Amino acid sequence: FKRLLARGPSMVEGSVLLRGLEESRQRFASNPAAARDIVAVGDSVLAEQFDLVELASWTAVGIAVLNLDETLTRE
Repeated sequence: FKRLLARGPSMVEGSVLLRGLEESRQRFASNPAAARDIVAVGDSVLAEQFDLVELASWTAVGIAVLNLDETLTRE
C-alpha cells in the first residue's frame, strides 16, 4: 500500500482491506479451483509450499489496491 501510494492506509481503508482479505479467504477456502485459477495467472511457477487460499486471498487484496483510483491517477 505504502509503496504504491506513498502513504499508509487510513483506519477505514485498513479495515476495508482486512475485511476483504477475510472474505477472500472464506471464498477461496470454499472454492479451491478459483484459488488455483487466480494464482495461475502469469509466467511464474507456483512453489508447492505456498497455501493456495492464502496466496489467492492476498492476490485479491493486491489487485484491489492496484485498482484504486489514487493508484491509477497521480495528481
